[in-house]
Amino acid sequence: MQDIELTAKEIHGLIFLPKVSGVIRTLDLPLVKKHNSPQTNSFIFDLVKKCNNVPANTTKMDDDFDGKLTVQYLKNVLKFLRRVNSSHPSSLGLHPLVYFYNKRGNHIYSAILAWIDVIKNIEKSQKTLASFLFIRPDFEKFLIKYKHFISGVNAKYGSGTKSYKHVYKINSLIINQLQKKESEAYIVEMILSEYGFLTELDEVNIISSKFSTDVKSQIYIQESLPNSSNCSYCRGVIHQNSISFDHVIRKQDGGKGSVTNGALMHPYCNTSAKN
Repeated sequence: MQDIELTAKEIHGLIFLPKVSGVIRTLDLPLVKKHNSPQTNSFIFDLVKKCNNVPANTTKMDDDFDGKLTVQYLKNVLKFLRRVNSSHPSSLGLHPLVYFYNKRGNHIYSAILAWIDVIKNIEKSQKTLASFLFIRPDFEKFLIKYKHFISGVNAKYGSGTKSYKHVYKINSLIINQLQKKESEAYIVEMILSEYGFLTELDEVNIISSKFSTDVKSQIYIQESLPNSSNCSYCRGVIHQNSISFDHVIRKQDGGKGSVTNGALMHPYCNTSAKN
């Protein structure tokens, strides 16, 4: 029982912290902003099922009388969340605002679910992880510039499990084509040919003279995100939940604990990738 409580507590923190509400005034957003909503409850259930390859029809599952299966399910969810954005050595530090939010600062459940499969692909070997890190800066720039692609697919097919396969497909396409050194224009054309309802430009006609909460959030995001801190190794955006401090000159090579010898890195970049 204690294992369940401790694991569930860490999972809760990795999904919902730091807490934010109202207009976005910080780049350090949680994976999911809404704590108590029917959509969030459904997402948590889908997250557990997706991380554990649980069939859609859960009525056929046996009861977990001793709690061992529950603990294993929670640990698999925790493994994924630690990999996504945490202080754990395995963390890639995927910034929620870059990977899982739309341009207005609203989280997209299907984007999180899609990355369960994306991560499975990129962590198959050290080589596939290195290949992802190599194109990561360009990948993140693409995601930020064309956020309306993921938002559009999510709006078309529905949230959560209804659209995550399409979100996964788009993310995988971008990664694969960047690894082939294809141009941004070529990748955009591929996506638009696959999803004809999407457009290259994200044009929204706003009539009101007042700034809505969403528009205020978008203004903050577009002004602040380009100036965010980046990992000194992979150059990806860094989130407060996933900061590691690196010795530029290693301690074993005589490196000092001075400001001039320090740099910010994602935990995985610092503990594994650079070595």
